[in-house]
Amino acid sequence: MEKGNIVIARGNGITRAIYITYTDEDWFKGYLLSNIVEFAGSKDALLKRNMTGLPYELIAQTNIEIAMSKSQIRKILSTEKPLDFDKLTYGVTVNSSPVQRGFKDTESHDAMLLGLDFYLERAENLWK
Repeated sequence: MEKGNIVIARGNGITRAIYITYTDEDWFKGYLLSNIVEFAGSKDALLKRNMTGLPYELIAQTNIEIAMSKSQIRKILSTEKPLDFDKLTYGVTVNSSPVQRGFKDTESHDAMLLGLDFYLERAENLWK
C-alpha cells in the first residue's frame, strides 16, 4: 500500500473508501471518499474514472482526513499514481441545504468512528 492508493478500510462497524495521502510502517492517513458527487463542496476534489481506474466517479473530501492502522484495510481498490490535488476540479455547491449539511455531518461522524480505534490504540501505548 502506498500514497495514491484507494482502499476499503473498516473501523467501529463503519466500512468506507479512503484515498491514501501518507503511509508509514504500520499506519496511514487519507481522505474520506464518497460516490455522492452531486454533494461536492468547495473542499471536495472530483476524482474521475480515468484518474482512479474505477468504473465510477468519487469525491475526495480533503477536509476530512483520517489516520488509521494498516490492519484496518480490507481491500485495495486502485493503485494509480498519486494525484496532484492542486490541479483537480473541486465542487461548487455551498453545502447549505439541510440535506447537504446532513450528508457532511454523517461523513464527519463516520470519519471519527473510523479513526477512533487507531487513536485509542496510540493513546494506550502512551501510558505503558
